[in-house]
Amino acid sequence: RNEKYFLILECDSGHLNGNLISCCRYRIVDKYYKARDSSTRIILLIHLPRKYPTSNFVSFQSQPWQCCHIDDITESSISVANLVINNKPLSEVFYNEDQEYEEVSHVSSGSLEELYSEISSPPSIGTLVPQIGSNMCRRLHYCIHDALSKIKAVQSTTQRLEILKRLITEKPILPLQDQNSFYAVIVKLIKKILQEQEKSTVRSAWIIDEARNIKNLQDAGTLRNALIRRFDNILAPVLSEIIAFVDQYCNLDLLESTGPMSDLWLHIFRSDELCQTKLCQIASTSKAKHQGDVVNKESQKSQFPFSWIIYSYVKEIMDATGATKNYVDMFHDGALEQILKETPLDCVKDLLPKYIHDFIQLTQASIQITQHYELLQTSICLMIQETMPNLDEVTLLEGIITVHQQYKEKQKLFEWFSKLISQMPRILDGIKNNQSPHIEDLVETAVNEAVHNTSLSEPLSQGTTAALRTWIHKQYEIHQIINSILDHMHHRESVGRIIQKWQWICTTRMFVENVVLKNEKAMVFFAKNLQMYSEKEDELQTGLAFKKVAILLNNVESCLESGKVQVLPEQKYAIHNSCWTFFIEVLSEHCFGLEYNFPDRDLVSRLLDSVFPLSSIKRSEPVIHKFLQYHKEKSPQIQSIMVKMLLRYELTDVEDFLSNIITRIDEDKLSACMQQKDVASLMIEYFKDQLAIKSFGEDESGNWNRFTEILVQGHRNFMISKTKPIAISPDYLNAVAQMSFSIHQLALLINSHYIYTDLEDDADIKYFVDTAEQLLSEHSTFTGFLTRFVVRHFGVSLLLETSELNNFKWILPLHELKQESYHFIDPAAIYNPVYEGLRAALSSASTGDIDISELQQESVNLKQIDIVPLALAFYERVRLSHVSGLPSKVLNQEAIMEFVNFVEHCKLFTDYDEIVKTVRALIYNNQCTGFDLMQARKPETPKERLVINEQDLIRTIIVHSVLAVLTNRRDKLIKVLFALLTAPETLKDTLIPAMALNIPRRVSDGEEFPKCSSGHRHSSIMVGQLCPHCGNMIHESIKKMPAVQKPVPKPIASSGYIPVQKGDISSLIGHLSSASYSIIRIIIHSCLLWGECNEKDVMTLTNEELADDIPSYFWEQVKCDLDSLCRATGRSIDEVALITHLVLREITQKDHGIQKSLKNLDKLTSQEDRVLWEREFDDDYIKPVLEDVDSSLQHMLQILTVRDHNKLFAAVYETNTPSNGTNFLWRFYPQVSLDHFLFNTINLQLRIEHPVIYMYLTELQSLKATQFIPDIVQLQKLIQEIISQEYDESTKDVIENMTFTQFTEKNPNDTEKFNELLSSLQQAWTLSRHNLFTYDRLDVPEEYILDEIRDDIQMIYLIPTTYGKGVITTALVDFLVNIHNGFIIQSREFVEESLNRKWLWPVRKVQMMNVEPLHLVDCDKKFLTLLYSHCTRTFRSGSCQIEYDVAGLEKELVLNYVMGKPTITSVSGIPKLVWQKTVQKALTIRGVQKNVPQKPLTQQAK
Repeated sequence: RNEKYFLILECDSGHLNGNLISCCRYRIVDKYYKARDSSTRIILLIHLPRKYPTSNFVSFQSQPWQCCHIDDITESSISVANLVINNKPLSEVFYNEDQEYEEVSHVSSGSLEELYSEISSPPSIGTLVPQIGSNMCRRLHYCIHDALSKIKAVQSTTQRLEILKRLITEKPILPLQDQNSFYAVIVKLIKKILQEQEKSTVRSAWIIDEARNIKNLQDAGTLRNALIRRFDNILAPVLSEIIAFVDQYCNLDLLESTGPMSDLWLHIFRSDELCQTKLCQIASTSKAKHQGDVVNKESQKSQFPFSWIIYSYVKEIMDATGATKNYVDMFHDGALEQILKETPLDCVKDLLPKYIHDFIQLTQASIQITQHYELLQTSICLMIQETMPNLDEVTLLEGIITVHQQYKEKQKLFEWFSKLISQMPRILDGIKNNQSPHIEDLVETAVNEAVHNTSLSEPLSQGTTAALRTWIHKQYEIHQIINSILDHMHHRESVGRIIQKWQWICTTRMFVENVVLKNEKAMVFFAKNLQMYSEKEDELQTGLAFKKVAILLNNVESCLESGKVQVLPEQKYAIHNSCWTFFIEVLSEHCFGLEYNFPDRDLVSRLLDSVFPLSSIKRSEPVIHKFLQYHKEKSPQIQSIMVKMLLRYELTDVEDFLSNIITRIDEDKLSACMQQKDVASLMIEYFKDQLAIKSFGEDESGNWNRFTEILVQGHRNFMISKTKPIAISPDYLNAVAQMSFSIHQLALLINSHYIYTDLEDDADIKYFVDTAEQLLSEHSTFTGFLTRFVVRHFGVSLLLETSELNNFKWILPLHELKQESYHFIDPAAIYNPVYEGLRAALSSASTGDIDISELQQESVNLKQIDIVPLALAFYERVRLSHVSGLPSKVLNQEAIMEFVNFVEHCKLFTDYDEIVKTVRALIYNNQCTGFDLMQARKPETPKERLVINEQDLIRTIIVHSVLAVLTNRRDKLIKVLFALLTAPETLKDTLIPAMALNIPRRVSDGEEFPKCSSGHRHSSIMVGQLCPHCGNMIHESIKKMPAVQKPVPKPIASSGYIPVQKGDISSLIGHLSSASYSIIRIIIHSCLLWGECNEKDVMTLTNEELADDIPSYFWEQVKCDLDSLCRATGRSIDEVALITHLVLREITQKDHGIQKSLKNLDKLTSQEDRVLWEREFDDDYIKPVLEDVDSSLQHMLQILTVRDHNKLFAAVYETNTPSNGTNFLWRFYPQVSLDHFLFNTINLQLRIEHPVIYMYLTELQSLKATQFIPDIVQLQKLIQEIISQEYDESTKDVIENMTFTQFTEKNPNDTEKFNELLSSLQQAWTLSRHNLFTYDRLDVPEEYILDEIRDDIQMIYLIPTTYGKGVITTALVDFLVNIHNGFIIQSREFVEESLNRKWLWPVRKVQMMNVEPLHLVDCDKKFLTLLYSHCTRTFRSGSCQIEYDVAGLEKELVLNYVMGKPTITSVSGIPKLVWQKTVQKALTIRGVQKNVPQKPLTQQAK
């Protein structure tokens, strides 16, 4: 037993007896462990054939067995030496600099004792495997062919192979002697790459891995061959990457040359900074595999070693440095200088042109035309010669830097030239004869050839729709290029003729686009007309070209009028409008569109003759005048457009034209469309628009300085202009515009309430306010305009509140204007003269002894329509009694009882008990009992007085609305409102007017979130896992392309009362204007409030809980409706209140016997009934007031008496100011703003005709919020990563209850970043939180939707999940992504369908985790500028109307700010936290036993 001996078991055909061997091994191990003190060592000898198709043999891979492969018994004749590897990594096997061969440290003698000892203590595996060489770099030669085969698109593979075999020899002399040779450099580089790879992977186990791989052993025959194959398989891809890198542009060919070229090649190749480090980065991945294409085309061969590397190196440094005169200093002591300084100076003249050749090739890679390269190479060479005339004294580095510098200065010209050549390569034939190779001359010649090319200038040679669309396509491809070139080179005299020719081509394009293609049935006729005028190119000056346009359009119009072209009436109307659109576009783009050049002055004079004609003077351009006669209804518009276009230029250039216009209007007052004051006001408003465009285009931080400059300049110009004899001159109007613009900004500042903080905190604003006080307070014209502006735009309360501040007491210098300011105006005075007599009678009756006889006498002749003014007279007298502090104004109890007695016996009231009850409540001042806001009361403090003023305003509207409805209850349109007031429960199942429609959002329906079988939604990271809610498997969602719903779903009206979230404008979208809906809702909410306070069952109208205090809810709704009306009309709350009273007067005094429709509309049971009711109500009562608000207000002012308003009102509306002089220049007009545009255009018709603008307006807040998507996703990802690393499910409660501030304190290095990201989330949440109430892609309970996200928010809300409180951020991101995708797809549809330019916008996608701000739509800051560009003002008799070109606005918005943006994919991949869970093996096994049916193993299986 104590003797040491071996038991050797031998098995033949091991590949067939794998199961037997496994059983034997199991039995041997079992017996071995039972005989614990056994000294026996067991050896299994298993014979395996070199090749066998199948095998069930498994080598032994664990203790107590030691597995060894015994390879060939006889010595191999392979060239590699038989040396021991000792399990070294590949990099050491590849090349060892210290010695060529390694000696075997130990060789067994073969004795039994020694063998026993070795087996008891096994040596390293390296001593038991086949022995191969340590300097395997010799294998490089044999890997060349394999490496070349891995490179794509290699040209002349045979030639590459021969070059590389010469450079990488078969039998190198080792160790390497010449360290600078190509072979030595590449060997060291590969060793370095292998070492980098070994850092990330376990390469030391490569021998064991290969020994275990049965398939590789079978294929190789022996383990030695398998190891060599493994080595080659690693080496070949690395060598492939190196070859692919160094042989770009046939760079290896240059190494074959002799002299400085090859030396320079090797210098660059040896450089760590230029080559070696980059190659290591490229090839050091664990599986190096070349993926790119090698540029080895004959036309793109390099002539300078590694030119693309030098180009990138120099360009990167110069771009980072910015503009500087001496770029050479930037490269001092750099890698490039160290390499190039060894190049002899006498070689620079030969090498620099070669670099220029490669430089042009690299910068113009998109165009592979030899002739194009040669032209640009010659141009740069000429630029270098002019800059550096003596190249013999210039270093190669200086020459290369000069090439880059010269190109950088003219880069735009080079790029435009190349783009033009790529679009029209044929023009090279005309350029090659160009005498001057300067880049400016080349570009000019190229543009000249392009505009005279027949494919560009003759669109109608075929006359088919397809041909015209192809021509339009070509036009748009080069339109931007040629425009950019002409804008840049307009100063050259020789370019003028090209500009004229190009303008005519663009004019042709616009005619085809606006007239021909939009009316394709008459296309042939239009094409022939255009072709006739296109052939006459003898005169192309702007004026004559425009004249040809007018002749062309006259011909089209006359043919339509005469019936020469047979079209339907609607087609005739469409063509008529198309011609006008084309005319305006030509006028704006080619007559006044060149910012660098003032239009032809002769043309402007002739246009003025036609647009502002004098009846006594013969027209100088009858052709244009004739065309305008076809569009007489457009005269105010074209006159306004002419003024607007002239004001694009400096005042000094257009002053004579503007003066001419003013003179013409003054001389021809009878035939002119506008009066002189209208033209003057128009000019002022356009002057202000230009100031706004220039001011708001700057950084916001510099605006206040800009406003101050405008104020000072305007004041100086105003004082100078006043001294001139001409009262109304352009410079005077400009000064007025500057002053009024500055005052406008001051009023906006006042309204922003910034002035209530410490002005010292902002020096720019403080300086602006101080300057305004200094310059404005000295002139009553300025303070008067500021007063009017604030009151008419923001309300009298704001003015009075501001004037109490020390810095703004100068606004109201007259103390008497502030007295009695609580009575700004008596709105009931709109019923004068009836109301005036009733009020006087009530005043007389309540003064001294109570005597109502005068009141009774006054009421004898009253009619039914006078019920409302009589009731309002009582209301106003009682209100005065409660708000006035004068004893003479207070009503005693006797007077009140007399008033009540009069009401109860007055025949006008007794006709209906509800009216008696209402008026009695007004007299007792207890209307809406229990709701204090409806009772008049006296203010105790000045601050409270302002609040009371607003309450009085709202209360009066409510009272007036109720009285108007009660009085006119028998009218078919008022019956619905009467039911809301007296019996709201009867309307529960009917439609209520002006309620919000259910308008489906046009958002994308992209991929869904993964779901479990129970429907719980999860992030894509949870696919394949169990749902934490129900335990079911989560399955991957079906991915589909985002798409917009087609056809567009129709809006649906629901029954009952529909509440809306604050800020939601959906209630203002319908078939009427938003102003009309606001007025209707004011009346409806007034009725509902009154009914709720008088115990009517209002809550039956809705299934939703509105609020705890229902009257307060409806009161707030009236305020919201008034605010919407303010925004729609651009007027103050005081004025919109007057507008509402005027509408109520229309209801009261309308002849209700005239009915448009015979249909009964007391209950609206269908959507058609509701639309009919709304349109008839709007036509009868609202439009007469809103169609011309200024006229309505002026009419109201005419019937007011001195008692109806206070002095401040008189000053604001100038009731006592004569209308002569220049006071009309300081009038208040509606201003262009986003609100004005939104509330005056938003309706269902806009949704159909201009869906992009509709979606932009309705989703404006959400589109703003999309800018924060990248930051929110980054915040989610950071939170997810930190929590996943530091927390698990056991600490879940700790992190969820932690505040965000506490969380950031635990990560102090990222605190600043976290705060920035949270700020983005807060802004996005503020903009879009209300949308989550109707969001349905994830389950978001309403109680989770916080009012705001604060810094101390609990982390449970920020941890990204698809359920629980963390769903709010996930839902917000998902909603914003879908809004973005919907807007992109909607815009792409517009480009494809409306503009017929599908080719302009290729489909692009970006994954959500890769979204950047440039991928998102960001035109919020530019949209106001677009509005200014696409609006037209018209003045008639002092009234101003603003019209918007919505079609042009939509086109420019899409083409300039949206087109090209991608949709966002992988939405379900939103970061989501998956809690780490500690899983016990026993629990896992128990779970498997539970879910997988268990059966006992058979005896055979055991």
